[in-house]
Amino acid sequence: MKMHSSIWSILISFLFLDVNPMLADATSTEAYLKLTEEMRNIVDRNQKNFDSVRCIHGKIKIIRTASFYNDKGSRITEHIEENWYDGSHSRMDILESKFNGKETDPLLFKDESTGGEISIEPLSIGHTEIRSIESQMTYSPRRDMVFISPPLKNDKRPLNANNLMHYQTIGGRTIKELALHCAENDFYITVKSETADGEDCLLLECYFDKYEITRKIWIVPSKGYCIKKMELVQKGIVRDEYTTTLKEYLPGIWWFDSVKAKTLGGPEGFNPDETLEISVKSLTLNEPIDPKTFTLAGTNIPPGTRVKDEISNINYVYGTGYELAQEDVDLALEALKDSHSRPGREIEDSPDKPSQELHSDSNTSSPRMEKDNPNGLNSATSAGSENTNGRFLTILFLGSGIALAAIALFVIKSIRG
Repeated sequence: MKMHSSIWSILISFLFLDVNPMLADATSTEAYLKLTEEMRNIVDRNQKNFDSVRCIHGKIKIIRTASFYNDKGSRITEHIEENWYDGSHSRMDILESKFNGKETDPLLFKDESTGGEISIEPLSIGHTEIRSIESQMTYSPRRDMVFISPPLKNDKRPLNANNLMHYQTIGGRTIKELALHCAENDFYITVKSETADGEDCLLLECYFDKYEITRKIWIVPSKGYCIKKMELVQKGIVRDEYTTTLKEYLPGIWWFDSVKAKTLGGPEGFNPDETLEISVKSLTLNEPIDPKTFTLAGTNIPPGTRVKDEISNINYVYGTGYELAQEDVDLALEALKDSHSRPGREIEDSPDKPSQELHSDSNTSSPRMEKDNPNGLNSATSAGSENTNGRFLTILFLGSGIALAAIALFVIKSIRG
């Protein structure tokens, strides 16, 4: 789940500030030399294991408990998701999804101070998210729409969007990236030996006094210097944490096998407290992934689904070849109006963006959940055009109107041709 509380604002605005690309190499080298020899050895070994995971594909089960503060309710959901990552692209599909427990209806929370609302319910089966440095795409079965938009700011690579990657990072950044950033800003990481869950670990600890934040990371040298445990502590309160069990999947390559995570929303934030139990059902490393996997054509999204593309600034119907130009919409609507004694009911709620469907960063997605609203989509077309498109598409998919609308559009295209 991606939180919008003060703690995440601090992390985004301070811990991971952007660096001028022209100065990045020189700055990184200077920061690396500031690290102690022990710290350089740690970050290099952790990075080596991390970089050895060039591709990853697997399925995980996530049991999520979300609780609003002041006893305003909670829900337990369970889902199975499939994830792919190839180094620059990430994809997540929801395969199974349901409530887990006695309560099986969505829990709606309204923030009286802002007027906003948030709903806790399982993600729809078929929900798909694809992230890359070029774009982000979300398919919402509930909206029957695909949303394509530019990548999130600061999204240098989609680690935070993939639950199979997120839990060996710190908010989507590697230990080395965090250590270099700390060194650049004269924050120093201490190292000491400590046992965590029976594992002999090295505890890396950095205090950001300006924000009263302490970042703690436990790594296991005997297991690829992987992250065993992570905590973010603010003013003595653990706000974000996760603990892993580690497994050797290939000779010398370690990764997590299960995760327990907890994130506080708190009364000052709009998000609920969240706990996650993640178990890996299957996982393969470094087997080639077809590039088509990370495209719209490579998904299971059905033809006829509406697509809102903010990068190309066009709206169209997937699989039909029809771009929804305004004059096409007007003519088709007129044809339908003349042909039906009682027009189909219009859907009043036809938003430009999907509702906030809470799930694990991810992490998300997802991961991480997400982790990293994961979509962060912005409207790129006029309200009038969107409303008209919504009315047209609603009618288009209503029973007998399907055939008539298709014929009308075909005739229009033929006349223009």
